[in-house]
Amino acid sequence: MKKVSRVLTGIIAITLFAGFIGPVNVHADTVSDAKAAISSKNDISSKLVNEINDQTTKLNDLNQQVVTKQTELDQTEEDIDTAQSRISELTGKITQTQTQISQRKEVLKEQLVALQKQNAETVTGNVYIDFLLKSDNLSDLISRSFAVNKISGATQDALTAVQNAEKQLADLKSEQVQKENQLQSQKQQIVQDQQSLKDAQAAAQSQQDKLQKELNDNKSQLAGLQTQLNSALAAAKAQEEALAAKKANSNSSNTASPTPVSTNSGSSDASVSGAGMRIMKISFYDPAVLGSGMGYGGVAAALSIYPKGTRLKIVFADGTTIHRVVNDTGSFAASNPNQLDVAWPNSSIPSYGVTTAVVTVE
Repeated sequence: MKKVSRVLTGIIAITLFAGFIGPVNVHADTVSDAKAAISSKNDISSKLVNEINDQTTKLNDLNQQVVTKQTELDQTEEDIDTAQSRISELTGKITQTQTQISQRKEVLKEQLVALQKQNAETVTGNVYIDFLLKSDNLSDLISRSFAVNKISGATQDALTAVQNAEKQLADLKSEQVQKENQLQSQKQQIVQDQQSLKDAQAAAQSQQDKLQKELNDNKSQLAGLQTQLNSALAAAKAQEEALAAKKANSNSSNTASPTPVSTNSGSSDASVSGAGMRIMKISFYDPAVLGSGMGYGGVAAALSIYPKGTRLKIVFADGTTIHRVVNDTGSFAASNPNQLDVAWPNSSIPSYGVTTAVVTVE
């Protein structure tokens, strides 16, 4: 019996060794998937960083344009103030010149009145001519003519000068008014341009904030993936170490008991039929998903191997042990007598999906 026990121990070790091949590959896939996901996230992060840099450059350019537009607006408003001050100044000068014209005309009027007084009786109706006709002699005539010319010329020159000044000032005022109108129109355009730039600036800032949030979220996901990778690497290492230990135990058992022994007399099969020990393929299913109310305490099996109600001890490759009762069969069982379909909640089904286990009838 001790020899049989050692042989069975060797069989179990070999079985566990075979069962471990699947999970190791699964963990290798998990590690590979985690590394691929990290690489993908790094690529996304790199792309986001480039986009943020481009957006920052765009935002800085918009900020500079807004500052430039504000400088233009300040200068335009200053020019408008200057033009308005000049217009006010010219308006005052025009008013002053108009006063001078009125004063000159009043002086001329007074001169004419004085001449009329000197010539109480007019002959021609023209005070200047009457003034000349009343000359006492040739010398008086010349003197009077000179005086008339002087008075007339001076008055005319004064009036002309003042009128020219008034026209010049009016032209300058018109020019300043036109300049102010142009500046007001320019100011309006600058204000519109500045508002457009501020809108673009706000949109660029919003886009940059969005990209920064995506980058931060991606970094958080990267940290999570790195944790998963570390866990997967640790699990793979642990399985490799367990595999090496079980392989060493298997080799030791085989060396100690090289002769295979069967629990059935006359049989050399390593697996035991009926109530014995078997190496079975294990898959999982959720009966609730299929609309069944059987719960999670059973397994579906080929009833020719394990009749309904059979209690089974199932030892997985990683050492996990469960106890189940055969309460169902599946369409797969007829053609797969060496497979058990274990009831298990979908939310916690092992990631490897299919494995092997040592199954013993209890």
